[in-house]
Amino acid sequence: MGSLLVNESIDPDSIFKGTLKSSLIKLYPNIRPVNFDWAPEVYDGGAILLQYGNVFVSFEDCTISIDAENSDERYLFFTIVNDSFTIRAKSSLKSSGAFYELLSPMDKPVYFVRGNVSEGIDDFFNHFIPAIFYADGSVLYGNHLVDSPINTPKFAKNDLQIEDWTGVTLSKESQWSKQHELQKDSIQYVFSKKIWDRHQLIIDDDGAGEIADLIGFDESEEGIEITLYHLKFALGGKPSGDINNLYQVCGQAVKSIRWKYTMSRRIFDSILKRDESKQSSGRASSILKGTHENVLRFREQALNSRMLKFHVVIVQPGLSKEKCSEEILILLGNVKQFLLDVSAIDFNVICSK
Repeated sequence: MGSLLVNESIDPDSIFKGTLKSSLIKLYPNIRPVNFDWAPEVYDGGAILLQYGNVFVSFEDCTISIDAENSDERYLFFTIVNDSFTIRAKSSLKSSGAFYELLSPMDKPVYFVRGNVSEGIDDFFNHFIPAIFYADGSVLYGNHLVDSPINTPKFAKNDLQIEDWTGVTLSKESQWSKQHELQKDSIQYVFSKKIWDRHQLIIDDDGAGEIADLIGFDESEEGIEITLYHLKFALGGKPSGDINNLYQVCGQAVKSIRWKYTMSRRIFDSILKRDESKQSSGRASSILKGTHENVLRFREQALNSRMLKFHVVIVQPGLSKEKCSEEILILLGNVKQFLLDVSAIDFNVICSK
């Protein structure tokens, strides 16, 4: 080590060439924000509840997302959605960090509850600083922007996987309507049949706080293989080269990394809890293929420290491979590189011709 440090022939700049660099910023980047996620400490810190008046909801049953259409360099708007209520808020950048302000609901107090501690939205997010992932691969923590990695490769167009969506209504994403009626022409229903023979256990986890729209489980020599499928409907109901088809589903893919590290063994508890909640409200079971006992068996193996190997797949029939632009390939390349660098998770994309 000492000989390397005093070796004047080594250029220090070459050592730091591949390191990530951060800078303090006063305005949000003029780049499309793709994902807004809870801080890792939230997943590690035990039970956290959202309180709206007298209603308490676990953060695990909430989906947090960016309202990119209304956000700009001054304000970033975001929502926290669950089955009981929706929180709408915005943040702005100050010299000391980010400032968070509740926009709605305003008729009753909203608190983030940790044990005996209740905090408003600004105090909470300054204690647990969220990560904001941008389309160029950069990540923002408070007012610290970590630059995108240098020379991130574009997603290879030949690696886009084509599926036949004949007979599918591409504007229908979920296999269950709001009236809980099965939609056999939906993307989720048809795709679940396409992957039926690929997995031993298939879960429908669609909804607020979801792990993924569909989850496939398999046993292998390496451990338990878990494939997270993130599905999205097609804008305009047909395939195109519109990059807006990808932003939200790419954000969901980026968010998948949390299950590998902070909640990997709890993924089965989440599935069982959400399945029980669905069935108690008269809805169909989340378990599409397999049984409740299969989930328990996989959980037991995970508790016995069997390795969990994750795979992430975007399913967007609204993306046309033929019309796929360089901009889309750059976005997908950044998502692929982020998943690989942060968590060694492989990433695939399924689209239309």
